[in-house]
Amino acid sequence: MKSLFLAVVLTITSFNLFAGEPKVGDYATYSFTTNGFQGTSKNELTSFDAASNSFVKTVTTTFNGQTQSQSETVRADELSSTDQLQALLALCEDPNVGGTIEQISITAGSFTSCRLNAQQGGTVNMAVVPFGVATVNTADLTMELIDYSFAK
Repeated sequence: MKSLFLAVVLTITSFNLFAGEPKVGDYATYSFTTNGFQGTSKNELTSFDAASNSFVKTVTTTFNGQTQSQSETVRADELSSTDQLQALLALCEDPNVGGTIEQISITAGSFTSCRLNAQQGGTVNMAVVPFGVATVNTADLTMELIDYSFAK
């Protein structure tokens, strides 16, 4: 079951989970605490190249008083629709997935989520939000979605 969980998490976190088709300007911002330090991380689609059918995803992290941005290219076919995340939620409590459906209320709003056990111990709550992750709670990391937007 752990290998299935890892496959689900790797698949979901590699996707950009948005209502409808992904668009430049879609983003998710998280607050996090790791090793006693607090910070924020904003993940945003910042540009699209029609010739390669790819987006640039920029991650801007503020941590310990420092801000850093990194960008990576993500093929459009690696991005996911809301329907795909809804399918994961529908399978959440299947014994092969091993999750639990939960209603969660966090800074960014209230969501139906799939709570999964994290590989390092703790839990991950997946929801229909950009990038799919609503919360992470492990011994080393606490992360919560605090803001998100689907570009118009």
